Amino acid sequence: MVIEAARERARARLAAPGGSGAAALPGASAPASCGGDALCEQLAAAAVAAEKNGGIAWAKRCLQQQQQRRQQQQQQQQPGPAAPELWWSKGRAAVPIEQAAGGGVVRVGSGVALVLLRDNARRVGLQDGGGGGGGGGFDDFGDNLPTVPVVLTGVADGWAAAADGGWCAAGLAARGCDAGGELCFGVDGGPGWARESLAAPAVTMAAYAEYCRQQQQSQQQQSQQQQQQQQQQPGQGEGDGGPGDDAPLYIFDAHLATRTFADGGALRAECAPAPACFGHDAMAGIAHLRPLPPSWLLVAAAHSGTPIHDHPHTVAWNVLLSGCKLWAILPPGARRSRELADDQGSALGWFLRHGGAPLPSGAVVVVQRPGETVFVPAGWWHVVLNCEDSTALSSSLALRRDFRASHAALAAEDPAFAEAWLSSVRQLGWPARFLPRGGGVGEIQAAGSTTRPPEAPPKKKVYS
Repeated sequence: MVIEAARERARARLAAPGGSGAAALPGASAPASCGGDALCEQLAAAAVAAEKNGGIAWAKRCLQQQQQRRQQQQQQQQPGPAAPELWWSKGRAAVPIEQAAGGGVVRVGSGVALVLLRDNARRVGLQDGGGGGGGGGFDDFGDNLPTVPVVLTGVADGWAAAADGGWCAAGLAARGCDAGGELCFGVDGGPGWARESLAAPAVTMAAYAEYCRQQQQSQQQQSQQQQQQQQQQPGQGEGDGGPGDDAPLYIFDAHLATRTFADGGALRAECAPAPACFGHDAMAGIAHLRPLPPSWLLVAAAHSGTPIHDHPHTVAWNVLLSGCKLWAILPPGARRSRELADDQGSALGWFLRHGGAPLPSGAVVVVQRPGETVFVPAGWWHVVLNCEDSTALSSSLALRRDFRASHAALAAEDPAFAEAWLSSVRQLGWPARFLPRGGGVGEIQAAGSTTRPPEAPPKKKVYS
């Protein structure tokens, strides 16, 4: 595998006298299968550095076990069960993602595995919302924002970041947002259970732009190989693919507010102004306790995506600056939603496995285009697939309309956090209808709130 070959070179550099894992070995060169992939080398160096410090990721052990199983199966010449999907796996057939004419339908896969998804989301103008289509807009606290997922239009009107697709990976790299060449952009991606194995690596935007180019080239090669094999051997299985990643890596950058271009201009200044209805975050007073940042710059290669997840106590708004994204958003109260949420594979794998089956009643499918903003109320499960190389700005905040239900859930799960949050919002001068009645957890009810009622404690505490 490409990533393993890169790790071996990184280990050799660390083993050398004074080795840091960053400089190339004298006379060493990347194998043909790697193609000198700078992103691969940077990730490998980060992973091996983590090993040197005593922390071998459990996902790597899973990979080793998988390799052992494959070797045993080959020796026994007996087919075994399908191996678990790994974000760094290589050599599998390309999965085509095509957009039908008109823009509202996406086809994922081919042949008997073809999944067709049709956009059914309601579009709401930013200046027309809040009044059932009668105008007036949304209020400054977002109290009248929709309680179901919608696509907002007009949010990015006038944003320099949304003009002419200039914020693609190559465009950002060309404008010198790499902070002098430092490895400053964090990457994520792949199945949910594998995401913790990345050891917080970071790459340059230039290296990621090259990675996107290689992914696109690889996917084209794989598609051509599949077509040739189908012509030569009709009815046979698809080809074994090429060197592309099944679930490509994905930049999740939490430092948009402090990033600048080479000319000194701030990246955030080109994503302004933000809508007033998203201007009051009820968690702003406890930012030091919040485990996830409130905003991300997302730069993505085609076929990458975010596994299914939810934000129990915050709403999210995602502005697409370039490319195309496919969303499936599932209602929080449906049992079928919880069943589908158990699948923590890659976004592409999720759509292939579940996109062709009936989704829960009330589910929303979005084919998001540049300039559109997907609004996700608190508690709704969602999985997102990048149909093309894409760039987006994703933000989350807690609305005061959801506070009662959120406080009730947290009071049962994490009383200290709930009390700290309540103390913070009491300083904001909210009307009494947004605060807990009598302070009793059992009395806290939020009429019309989309936040889920208290359930069993989650496996991992994430309050945004």
